[in-house]
Amino acid sequence: MRKMRLLFQKTGRAIYLSHLDLMRVFQTAFTRAEVPLWFTEGFNPHPYISPITPLPVGVASEYELLDFNTEAEFDLQAACVRLSERLPEGLLVSEMYEAVLAPKQLCKASYTIRISSDNSEALAARCLALFAQDSVFVQKRTKSGDKMIDIKPQIFALSVVSEAEAIVVELMAALSGESVFNPLIFVKALEISEEQLYSVTKTALYAKDGSVFR
Repeated sequence: MRKMRLLFQKTGRAIYLSHLDLMRVFQTAFTRAEVPLWFTEGFNPHPYISPITPLPVGVASEYELLDFNTEAEFDLQAACVRLSERLPEGLLVSEMYEAVLAPKQLCKASYTIRISSDNSEALAARCLALFAQDSVFVQKRTKSGDKMIDIKPQIFALSVVSEAEAIVVELMAALSGESVFNPLIFVKALEISEEQLYSVTKTALYAKDGSVFR
């Protein structure tokens, strides 16, 4: 059995696809693109398709990974093209290759967050001041109810650039263990107004040794 990995982008309208919707879309696309998948055994066989990391609904990504298994040999480049042609707008396969690193080697993710503002310099200063604190507590909804969490330990690096009508935040955050960072919680911590527009994009994944995770 070959353990394969897809590198793909999730942008545009596709950012509103839930995890389950995304799995259904890919399973259908794999079938239509005639990419041979390995199926589990038992009473209810199904193809093994697994995203490497969770991505909150509403967050875009330039660097998403999805694992699947196959027992066949096929042209990977041609399969990429066929698969992308059968995916909806906003989903684009960049590369398909044999997986080497195990998901447990995944450690960090980088994000770009853009927030509109009439006073970008003030918002940038507020952002830097907030995360200069020892703790940053934000309310998070969990299966057991709402609770306050400290997101400061989840953030490894942060920089802010103010533009004419927005700020751009670049940050590196935890993506393994008990402290899995949600970038939307970060935006919530800034307490921006409902009128302010923002976008969040995951830009890369990193292994424990600091290299780009593939």
